[in-house]
Formats: sequence, structure tokens, C-alpha cells
Amino acid sequence: MTHFKYGLSALFLLCLSSTAAWGAAKDFEAPIEIEAQQVEVNGQTGTSTYQGKVRLQRGSMIIEAHKMVLKQNGDQVSAEIDGGTAKLARFSQLTATGERMEAQAERIRYFSDQDAIEFDGQAEVKRAADKVSSDHIRYDLRAEQILAGESEGTGRVRIVIQPPANSEQDSQQDNK
Repeated sequence: MTHFKYGLSALFLLCLSSTAAWGAAKDFEAPIEIEAQQVEVNGQTGTSTYQGKVRLQRGSMIIEAHKMVLKQNGDQVSAEIDGGTAKLARFSQLTATGERMEAQAERIRYFSDQDAIEFDGQAEVKRAADKVSSDHIRYDLRAEQILAGESEGTGRVRIVIQPPANSEQDSQQDNK
């Protein structure tokens, strides 16, 4: 396996961690590690391509995919992450409150200029026991806001919100 820790990858992850709302504070100081079966870095085009069981980790943040393409244009960094055939790309990270946020989709795209991540194709985002599923989910890192659904309105959004753990006990006490 090839390990590549610097260059475009470092810039990409620094941009990902640019907001306090994204991830645990320890993640900002953690080293960046990327493993893949194949790596191609093109300094002229500002593109890095990682293929084959790609695993990126920085602190609690983990991205697993078949292929990851990072592009740098000036200060702007974007990433296209592909789960590959019959697999989904996976993302997970501890939030600032210590909860684990997990997401999966056929494709994940990151935009540093917008501080946003988009999950496309069988997309699902989970935080604690709550879950949002749709063909398209956009997550605004600054506002910690989820926008789910398609602009054409052909898909459906499914949201599951679990009741607080003690709500059954509370309602039994209210009935007494």
C-alpha cells in the first residue's frame, strides 16, 4: 500500500477542518494518513488520484472509498469520492459534542469554497440514532444544516428521529 501524507491531501483536510462545528478539536492537530493501492499526483494540473481500497484518516475522521480525486485551483479544493461498483463510499467523524456522524453514498463531493459536502446516490446521514436518507443530501459545515432531496422532486426523503431515551418513563410518570 502507498502512504501519501502531504501536498494536496493536507490542504484538502485543512479545508475540511476549517470550521469549529466540524469534528472534534483533536482532529485539527492529528496527522493525515491516506492509504490506497495506487496513487497518482499531477502537480501541473493540481490533481491527486487515489484508487483501490482508499482510506483517509485524520483523528476521528475516516473516509473509505474505491476512488478519491482531489483537485486544487488556487485556494479552492474539491474532492470527488466514489464508492465503486456495488459499494458505497463511507464517511465518519466525531462531532464537537462527541457524537459520531456517519454518512454513506455512491458518491461524495466536497467543496472548500462553500464549506459543504454532498452525498449522492443511496445517500444516508446518521447522527446518534437519527437518520436522513435520500438520493441527494447536502451538508453545510458552517451551519450544521442538512438539505435533502432532489431539485426535480422525483425522489423522496426519509427521516427517522428517535425519541429521547427516557420519554417512555416520563409519560408513565405523567399518567400517575
